[in-house]
Amino acid sequence: MSERVVDVVAEHADVLAPVFHIPAQSGDDYVLSLMGRGYDRKKYLAIIDRIRAKLPDATITSDFIVGCPGESEDAFQRTLTLTERVGFDNAMTAAYSPRPGTPMARWDGASDAFELLFRDDKDQKEKKRAPVDLLRGALRSRRTLGAAPPPQEQEDSGSSSSSIEGLRSLVNEAFRAKLWHVSGDDLKDLVAARKTARAALDAAAKDPLFVFDPLAQIGPSQISEDVKERRLRELNDLQRKVAYDRAQRFLGRTEEVLVEAINPKRPAQVCGRTRHNKLVFFDGGLDLVGHFVDVKITNASAFSLSGTRVVTPE
Repeated sequence: MSERVVDVVAEHADVLAPVFHIPAQSGDDYVLSLMGRGYDRKKYLAIIDRIRAKLPDATITSDFIVGCPGESEDAFQRTLTLTERVGFDNAMTAAYSPRPGTPMARWDGASDAFELLFRDDKDQKEKKRAPVDLLRGALRSRRTLGAAPPPQEQEDSGSSSSSIEGLRSLVNEAFRAKLWHVSGDDLKDLVAARKTARAALDAAAKDPLFVFDPLAQIGPSQISEDVKERRLRELNDLQRKVAYDRAQRFLGRTEEVLVEAINPKRPAQVCGRTRHNKLVFFDGGLDLVGHFVDVKITNASAFSLSGTRVVTPE
């Protein structure tokens, strides 16, 4: 969403409802990069802050997916802090589930092996980069290893560092470069990383997910179901509290409600929605359906409001 959209809604508040659905998906920049989202936390919050400045009473809702491969506990905590920071009126939440044909569904932790092989712990700039960026950058450029391509590879137009063969060569070079600097358990980890990296490249060569990106199926480990369920539960509990707190601003206000239907659970009531897209229940009959009615809000829960109809004397 652009800032211009926010400005237009603010400039035409008489005809445009102050309701913004802005999927965040995650509050962590690394997870957002794994998802292929075109924004980071800072950019997302810049839009939110503009809405709050121009339309402080606006409804803001979102979407979140927890438990994606590569989502650490710290990353999940940043999703919780984003939820508190923004104060969403509502959010659609779900635990990640693999979808056939998508890169993330094939991820099995191989990117961790590439990170071990190619990360330079002395390079502070690289330490701040996400492992997936290190993986793709290192496997596509010999400069990461501080060496130029061999002359025979330069002359061979059919070979490049982005080919699978070129990637295998890079893995071996990275392994040799670190081999003499480690011992004990670190050496075992390095050997295991080379084995995992080779297996991942073999799998990519035999069954590439995308011809234009042989690394698409290489990524972090899947998250266990119990962790995903726990994170989803925590996020839902927090969002319920945040939504309840946000709803309290409507108490005592008179809201214009477009009546939609009879309340199926209480036939003596009707339900409708306000300009803020809040669901409202109040006593009324079928004759009110399709009409705008003023309702004084007397109760506000996390996901709905209730009140009494305000009848203006004729």
